[in-house]
Amino acid sequence: MLYFVIFAYISTFLVLDLTKFSHFNKTALVVLYLFLILFIGARYEVGGDWNYYLYEMFYKDARTDLGYEILSLVGKNISTQHGIIFVNLCCAFLFLSCLFFLVTRFRYPFAGLLVAFPYSITVMAMGYTRQSVAIGFSFVAMYFMTRNDNFKSIIFILIGGLFHKSIAILLIFLPLLYLRQVDIKKVCMGIVFFLVLALICFKFDIFAGYISKIKFLYLSDIHYSKGGFIRIAIHIIPLVLYIFMRKDIKNRNNINYILFDELSILIVVAMFLSIFLSTLADRLGLYFIFFDIVIFSIFLERLEVKLKFTLAFLIIIENFLIFYVWYNYSFYSIHYWQPYKNFFLEML
Repeated sequence: MLYFVIFAYISTFLVLDLTKFSHFNKTALVVLYLFLILFIGARYEVGGDWNYYLYEMFYKDARTDLGYEILSLVGKNISTQHGIIFVNLCCAFLFLSCLFFLVTRFRYPFAGLLVAFPYSITVMAMGYTRQSVAIGFSFVAMYFMTRNDNFKSIIFILIGGLFHKSIAILLIFLPLLYLRQVDIKKVCMGIVFFLVLALICFKFDIFAGYISKIKFLYLSDIHYSKGGFIRIAIHIIPLVLYIFMRKDIKNRNNINYILFDELSILIVVAMFLSIFLSTLADRLGLYFIFFDIVIFSIFLERLEVKLKFTLAFLIIIENFLIFYVWYNYSFYSIHYWQPYKNFFLEML
Protein backbone atom coordinates (compact mmCIF):
# COMPACT_ATOMS: atom_id res chain seq x y z
CA MET A 1 0.00 0.00 0.00
CA LEU A 2 2.95 2.30 0.72
CA TYR A 3 3.89 2.16 -2.96
CA PHE A 4 0.56 3.72 -3.94
CA VAL A 5 0.92 6.40 -1.27
CA ILE A 6 4.23 7.47 -2.83
CA PHE A 7 2.63 7.44 -6.27
CA ALA A 8 -0.24 9.61 -5.01
CA TYR A 9 2.25 12.01 -3.38
CA ILE A 10 4.17 12.50 -6.65
CA SER A 11 0.93 12.83 -8.66
CA THR A 12 -0.48 15.42 -6.26
CA PHE A 13 2.56 17.66 -6.45
CA LEU A 14 2.70 17.30 -10.23
CA VAL A 15 -0.80 18.79 -10.40
CA LEU A 16 0.05 21.43 -7.79
CA ASP A 17 3.11 22.33 -9.86
CA LEU A 18 0.74 23.53 -12.57
CA THR A 19 -1.13 25.84 -10.18
CA LYS A 20 -0.40 28.87 -8.00
CA PHE A 21 0.50 26.51 -5.12
CA SER A 22 3.74 25.42 -6.79
CA HIS A 23 5.89 27.24 -4.19
CA PHE A 24 5.45 24.21 -1.90
CA ASN A 25 7.17 21.93 -4.38
CA LYS A 26 10.82 22.62 -3.52
CA THR A 27 10.19 21.43 0.03
CA ALA A 28 8.14 18.52 -1.29
CA LEU A 29 11.04 17.47 -3.54
CA VAL A 30 13.53 17.46 -0.65
CA VAL A 31 11.13 15.47 1.54
CA LEU A 32 10.56 12.94 -1.24
CA TYR A 33 14.28 12.65 -1.96
CA LEU A 34 15.15 11.89 1.68
CA PHE A 35 12.19 9.54 2.10
CA LEU A 36 13.04 7.55 -1.03
CA ILE A 37 16.64 7.06 0.11
CA LEU A 38 15.30 5.34 3.22
CA PHE A 39 12.48 3.62 1.34
CA ILE A 40 14.84 2.06 -1.24
CA GLY A 41 18.05 1.83 0.76
CA ALA A 42 16.67 0.45 4.02
CA ARG A 43 14.34 -2.10 2.41
CA TYR A 44 14.52 -5.49 4.08
CA GLU A 45 14.01 -8.77 2.17
CA VAL A 46 12.48 -6.82 -0.72
CA GLY A 47 13.51 -7.21 -4.37
CA GLY A 48 14.03 -10.13 -6.70
CA ASP A 49 17.82 -10.30 -6.15
CA TRP A 50 17.81 -9.78 -2.37
CA ASN A 51 19.17 -13.26 -1.53
CA TYR A 52 21.62 -13.15 -4.43
CA TYR A 53 23.16 -9.90 -3.19
CA LEU A 54 23.43 -11.31 0.33
CA TYR A 55 25.20 -14.40 -0.96
CA GLU A 56 27.44 -12.34 -3.23
CA MET A 57 28.42 -10.00 -0.40
CA PHE A 58 29.64 -12.68 2.00
CA TYR A 59 30.53 -15.75 -0.05
CA LYS A 60 31.50 -14.73 -3.56
CA ASP A 61 35.01 -13.77 -4.65
CA ALA A 62 35.79 -10.14 -5.48
CA ARG A 63 34.19 -8.99 -8.73
CA THR A 64 35.32 -6.42 -11.26
CA ASP A 65 32.59 -3.89 -10.39
CA LEU A 66 35.05 -1.99 -8.21
CA GLY A 67 32.62 0.64 -6.90
CA TYR A 68 30.11 -1.90 -5.64
CA GLU A 69 32.89 -4.12 -4.32
CA ILE A 70 34.31 -1.28 -2.19
CA LEU A 71 30.85 -0.57 -0.72
CA SER A 72 30.42 -4.29 0.01
CA LEU A 73 33.77 -4.49 1.83
CA VAL A 74 32.92 -1.45 3.95
CA GLY A 75 29.46 -2.88 4.65
CA LYS A 76 30.87 -6.21 5.79
CA ASN A 77 33.26 -4.45 8.16
CA ILE A 78 30.46 -2.33 9.61
CA SER A 79 28.15 -5.26 10.30
CA THR A 80 28.25 -8.89 9.21
CA GLN A 81 24.49 -9.11 9.70
CA HIS A 82 23.24 -5.79 8.31
CA GLY A 83 26.08 -4.65 6.03
CA ILE A 84 23.77 -5.03 3.04
CA ILE A 85 21.64 -2.15 4.40
CA PHE A 86 24.66 0.17 4.30
CA VAL A 87 25.40 -0.86 0.70
CA ASN A 88 21.78 -0.37 -0.36
CA LEU A 89 21.58 3.04 1.31
CA CYS A 90 24.71 4.19 -0.53
CA CYS A 91 23.41 2.87 -3.86
CA ALA A 92 20.00 4.48 -3.29
CA PHE A 93 21.71 7.79 -2.50
CA LEU A 94 23.76 7.65 -5.71
CA PHE A 95 20.86 6.60 -7.95
CA LEU A 96 18.38 9.13 -6.52
CA SER A 97 20.92 11.97 -6.56
CA CYS A 98 21.43 11.41 -10.29
CA LEU A 99 17.69 11.03 -10.96
CA PHE A 100 16.81 14.20 -9.06
CA PHE A 101 19.65 16.04 -10.82
CA LEU A 102 18.02 15.17 -14.14
CA VAL A 103 14.39 15.95 -13.30
CA THR A 104 15.23 19.27 -11.66
CA ARG A 105 16.77 20.51 -14.93
CA PHE A 106 13.18 20.99 -16.10
CA ARG A 107 10.26 23.16 -15.02
CA TYR A 108 8.11 20.26 -13.79
CA PRO A 109 10.36 17.77 -11.95
CA PHE A 110 7.45 15.71 -10.61
CA ALA A 111 6.53 14.74 -14.19
CA GLY A 112 9.93 13.07 -14.60
CA LEU A 113 9.64 11.40 -11.19
CA LEU A 114 6.21 10.05 -12.06
CA VAL A 115 7.55 8.56 -15.28
CA ALA A 116 10.45 7.00 -13.36
CA PHE A 117 8.40 5.63 -10.46
CA PRO A 118 6.73 2.45 -11.83
CA TYR A 119 9.91 0.84 -13.11
CA SER A 120 13.08 2.83 -12.41
CA ILE A 121 12.39 3.62 -8.75
CA THR A 122 10.32 0.61 -7.72
CA VAL A 123 11.63 -2.28 -9.80
CA MET A 124 15.12 -1.30 -10.90
CA ALA A 125 16.42 0.57 -7.84
CA MET A 126 14.99 -2.08 -5.51
CA GLY A 127 15.88 -5.06 -7.69
CA TYR A 128 18.92 -4.40 -9.88
CA THR A 129 20.98 -2.59 -7.24
CA ARG A 130 24.30 -2.38 -9.09
CA GLN A 131 22.79 -1.54 -12.45
CA SER A 132 20.50 1.06 -10.92
CA VAL A 133 23.56 3.08 -9.88
CA ALA A 134 24.97 2.80 -13.40
CA ILE A 135 21.61 3.87 -14.84
CA GLY A 136 21.62 6.85 -12.48
CA PHE A 137 25.02 7.97 -13.73
CA SER A 138 23.81 7.39 -17.30
CA PHE A 139 21.07 9.98 -16.67
CA VAL A 140 23.73 12.57 -15.86
CA ALA A 141 26.04 11.43 -18.68
CA MET A 142 23.30 11.66 -21.30
CA TYR A 143 22.17 15.02 -19.97
CA PHE A 144 25.66 16.39 -20.56
CA MET A 145 25.67 14.77 -24.02
CA THR A 146 22.62 16.85 -24.91
CA ARG A 147 24.57 19.90 -23.74
CA ASN A 148 27.61 18.97 -25.87
CA ASP A 149 29.75 18.58 -22.75
CA ASN A 150 31.23 15.23 -23.69
CA PHE A 151 34.12 15.38 -21.23
CA LYS A 152 31.69 15.31 -18.30
CA SER A 153 29.71 12.60 -20.09
CA ILE A 154 32.78 10.35 -20.27
CA ILE A 155 33.59 11.00 -16.60
CA PHE A 156 30.12 9.91 -15.46
CA ILE A 157 30.14 6.90 -17.80
CA LEU A 158 33.44 5.78 -16.30
CA ILE A 159 32.12 6.25 -12.75
CA GLY A 160 28.96 4.32 -13.64
CA GLY A 161 31.15 1.55 -15.06
CA LEU A 162 32.47 0.95 -11.56
CA PHE A 163 29.03 -0.42 -10.70
CA HIS A 164 27.83 -2.05 -13.94
CA LYS A 165 29.69 -2.32 -17.24
CA SER A 166 26.53 -2.16 -19.36
CA ILE A 167 26.79 1.65 -19.19
CA ALA A 168 29.73 1.36 -21.61
CA ILE A 169 27.15 1.15 -24.41
CA LEU A 170 26.76 4.94 -24.07
CA LEU A 171 30.27 5.39 -25.45
CA ILE A 172 28.84 4.41 -28.83
CA PHE A 173 26.73 7.58 -28.84
CA LEU A 174 29.64 9.99 -28.43
CA PRO A 175 31.23 9.80 -31.93
CA LEU A 176 27.76 9.93 -33.53
CA LEU A 177 26.99 13.24 -31.84
CA TYR A 178 29.38 14.92 -34.29
CA LEU A 179 27.52 13.84 -37.41
CA ARG A 180 26.55 17.45 -38.05
CA GLN A 181 30.09 18.75 -37.83
CA VAL A 182 32.74 16.21 -38.70
CA ASP A 183 36.01 17.36 -37.20
CA ILE A 184 39.02 15.24 -38.24
CA LYS A 185 40.91 16.18 -35.08
CA LYS A 186 38.03 15.07 -32.86
CA VAL A 187 37.56 11.87 -34.87
CA CYS A 188 41.27 11.02 -34.48
CA MET A 189 41.15 11.76 -30.75
CA GLY A 190 38.08 9.54 -30.46
CA ILE A 191 39.78 6.67 -32.32
CA VAL A 192 42.89 6.95 -30.11
CA PHE A 193 40.71 7.02 -26.98
CA PHE A 194 38.81 3.86 -27.95
CA LEU A 195 41.99 2.03 -28.99
CA VAL A 196 43.66 2.81 -25.67
CA LEU A 197 40.52 1.80 -23.80
CA ALA A 198 40.26 -1.46 -25.78
CA LEU A 199 43.97 -2.20 -25.16
CA ILE A 200 43.56 -1.71 -21.40
CA CYS A 201 40.46 -3.93 -21.33
CA PHE A 202 42.24 -6.63 -23.38
CA LYS A 203 45.43 -6.45 -21.29
CA PHE A 204 43.66 -6.88 -17.96
CA ASP A 205 40.78 -9.10 -19.21
CA ILE A 206 38.35 -6.56 -17.84
CA PHE A 207 35.44 -7.56 -20.09
CA ALA A 208 36.33 -11.23 -20.74
CA GLY A 209 34.10 -12.67 -18.03
CA TYR A 210 31.45 -10.04 -18.66
CA ILE A 211 31.21 -10.90 -22.38
CA SER A 212 30.79 -14.59 -21.53
CA LYS A 213 28.05 -13.65 -19.08
CA ILE A 214 26.29 -11.52 -21.72
CA LYS A 215 26.32 -14.43 -24.19
CA PHE A 216 24.80 -16.75 -21.58
CA LEU A 217 22.21 -14.38 -20.10
CA TYR A 218 21.20 -12.23 -23.05
CA LEU A 219 22.16 -13.95 -26.33
CA SER A 220 20.97 -17.50 -25.64
CA ASP A 221 17.52 -19.07 -25.89
CA ILE A 222 17.68 -20.23 -22.27
CA HIS A 223 16.54 -16.92 -20.77
CA TYR A 224 13.30 -15.21 -21.69
CA SER A 225 12.15 -11.89 -20.23
CA LYS A 226 8.39 -12.11 -19.91
CA GLY A 227 6.73 -8.80 -20.75
CA GLY A 228 9.88 -7.44 -22.36
CA PHE A 229 8.07 -6.40 -25.54
CA ILE A 230 5.44 -4.48 -23.56
CA ARG A 231 8.07 -2.66 -21.51
CA ILE A 232 9.80 -1.56 -24.72
CA ALA A 233 6.47 -0.62 -26.33
CA ILE A 234 5.80 1.83 -23.48
CA HIS A 235 8.51 4.05 -24.95
CA ILE A 236 6.47 4.47 -28.14
CA ILE A 237 4.35 7.25 -26.58
CA PRO A 238 7.31 9.60 -25.84
CA LEU A 239 8.75 8.56 -29.22
CA VAL A 240 5.63 9.85 -30.99
CA LEU A 241 5.76 13.06 -28.94
CA TYR A 242 9.39 13.54 -29.94
CA ILE A 243 8.54 13.17 -33.63
CA PHE A 244 5.96 15.94 -33.23
CA MET A 245 8.33 18.36 -31.52
CA ARG A 246 11.65 17.30 -33.06
CA LYS A 247 11.89 20.53 -35.02
CA ASP A 248 11.41 22.56 -31.84
CA ILE A 249 14.15 20.63 -30.02
CA LYS A 250 16.42 20.89 -33.08
CA ASN A 251 16.11 24.67 -33.03
CA ARG A 252 17.15 24.92 -29.38
CA ASN A 253 20.75 26.05 -29.18
CA ASN A 254 21.45 24.32 -25.87
CA ILE A 255 20.28 20.81 -26.88
CA ASN A 256 22.02 18.32 -29.15
CA TYR A 257 19.02 16.64 -30.77
CA ILE A 258 21.12 13.88 -32.40
CA LEU A 259 21.16 11.93 -29.13
CA PHE A 260 17.36 11.80 -29.20
CA ASP A 261 17.46 10.67 -32.84
CA GLU A 262 19.80 7.85 -31.85
CA LEU A 263 17.62 6.79 -28.93
CA SER A 264 14.53 6.90 -31.17
CA ILE A 265 16.15 4.50 -33.63
CA LEU A 266 17.28 2.22 -30.81
CA ILE A 267 13.75 2.06 -29.36
CA VAL A 268 12.39 0.83 -32.70
CA VAL A 269 15.26 -1.66 -33.04
CA ALA A 270 14.71 -2.89 -29.47
CA MET A 271 11.04 -3.55 -30.20
CA PHE A 272 11.97 -5.99 -32.96
CA LEU A 273 14.86 -7.35 -30.91
CA SER A 274 12.52 -8.12 -28.00
CA ILE A 275 10.76 -10.74 -30.11
CA PHE A 276 13.92 -12.87 -30.42
CA LEU A 277 16.22 -11.68 -27.62
CA SER A 278 13.79 -10.39 -25.02
CA THR A 279 16.22 -10.26 -22.08
CA LEU A 280 18.82 -8.26 -24.02
CA ALA A 281 16.16 -5.83 -25.28
CA ASP A 282 14.69 -5.53 -21.78
CA ARG A 283 18.00 -4.57 -20.20
CA LEU A 284 18.80 -2.24 -23.09
CA GLY A 285 15.43 -0.59 -22.48
CA LEU A 286 16.54 0.56 -19.04
CA TYR A 287 18.62 3.25 -20.74
CA PHE A 288 15.55 4.55 -22.63
CA ILE A 289 14.05 5.88 -19.39
CA PHE A 290 16.17 9.01 -19.84
CA PHE A 291 14.42 9.58 -23.18
CA ASP A 292 10.96 9.26 -21.58
CA ILE A 293 11.74 11.63 -18.71
CA VAL A 294 13.23 14.35 -20.92
CA ILE A 295 10.62 14.18 -23.70
CA PHE A 296 7.63 14.24 -21.35
CA SER A 297 9.21 17.11 -19.37
CA ILE A 298 9.96 19.23 -22.45
CA PHE A 299 6.55 18.53 -24.02
CA LEU A 300 4.79 19.54 -20.81
CA GLU A 301 6.74 22.82 -20.71
CA ARG A 302 5.74 23.88 -24.22
CA LEU A 303 1.97 23.34 -23.86
CA GLU A 304 -0.68 25.89 -22.95
CA VAL A 305 -2.00 25.82 -19.38
CA LYS A 306 -5.18 23.83 -20.12
CA LEU A 307 -3.29 21.31 -22.19
CA LYS A 308 -0.67 21.01 -19.45
CA PHE A 309 -3.33 19.66 -17.09
CA THR A 310 -4.57 17.26 -19.76
CA LEU A 311 -1.10 15.85 -20.39
CA ALA A 312 -0.36 15.69 -16.64
CA PHE A 313 -3.48 13.60 -16.03
CA LEU A 314 -2.65 11.36 -18.99
CA ILE A 315 0.85 10.80 -17.56
CA ILE A 316 -0.69 9.98 -14.17
CA ILE A 317 -3.21 7.55 -15.67
CA GLU A 318 -0.66 5.82 -17.90
CA ASN A 319 1.87 5.27 -15.13
CA PHE A 320 -0.80 4.26 -12.63
CA LEU A 321 -2.02 1.53 -15.00
CA ILE A 322 1.56 0.35 -15.61
CA PHE A 323 2.26 0.17 -11.90
CA TYR A 324 -1.15 -1.30 -10.96
CA VAL A 325 -0.81 -4.17 -13.44
CA TRP A 326 2.75 -4.94 -12.34
CA TYR A 327 1.94 -4.71 -8.63
CA ASN A 328 -1.13 -6.96 -8.76
CA TYR A 329 -0.27 -9.45 -11.50
CA SER A 330 3.50 -9.81 -11.68
CA PHE A 331 4.84 -12.99 -10.08
CA TYR A 332 7.94 -11.12 -8.90
CA SER A 333 5.97 -8.25 -7.44
CA ILE A 334 3.72 -10.56 -5.43
CA HIS A 335 6.53 -12.76 -4.15
CA TYR A 336 9.49 -10.38 -3.82
CA TRP A 337 8.13 -6.84 -3.42
CA GLN A 338 5.14 -7.58 -1.19
CA PRO A 339 4.73 -6.98 1.61
CA TYR A 340 7.14 -4.07 1.83
CA LYS A 341 9.49 -4.37 4.81
CA ASN A 342 11.95 -1.79 6.07
CA PHE A 343 14.99 -2.42 8.25
CA PHE A 344 14.25 0.43 10.64
CA LEU A 345 10.61 -0.56 10.99
CA GLU A 346 11.64 -4.17 11.70
CA MET A 347 13.77 -2.92 14.59
CA LEU A 348 10.78 -1.31 16.33
